[in-house]
Amino acid sequence: MTIRSQYETRTSETYRRQMTNPDEPGNTAQTDARIDAAGDDVEGDFLKVVGVPYDETRKEHVSVAVSGVDAYLAKRGGKSREEASEWMSDYRRELRQLHGRILPVTSSRMSPTEEKEGSVPAFDDASLADFVPEADNEKRLPLDAFGAS
Repeated sequence: MTIRSQYETRTSETYRRQMTNPDEPGNTAQTDARIDAAGDDVEGDFLKVVGVPYDETRKEHVSVAVSGVDAYLAKRGGKSREEASEWMSDYRRELRQLHGRILPVTSSRMSPTEEKEGSVPAFDDASLADFVPEADNEKRLPLDAFGAS
């Protein structure tokens, strides 16, 4: 779905008509070109601010994009200057929250060590055995070596 179709799904026809035709209150249809232009601006914001292209399969992208279309339409005449400024600030805050979110992935061939008392990762060698409780190691220092009694 395009940003426009996502926006249309989430807003009423009356609301869209009011937002896209602020200077023509008697107009009976929304102005698609204004919604498309706002959607283009939102897509540009994703690249510029978030650093990734808008992805319609990610719910957080869709949510922020719909807010962005509203903010741009408000800025371009659908709302008062103060209200439009507030909407743009909210949209930019949401957009910045997406920046830096990196999904956890790895290409490592290592597998996690089974969690149990005294377990160490497979790549640890015997030199760390002194730090493992109850480890069988002749090199273990007695507790009094650390000033403990």
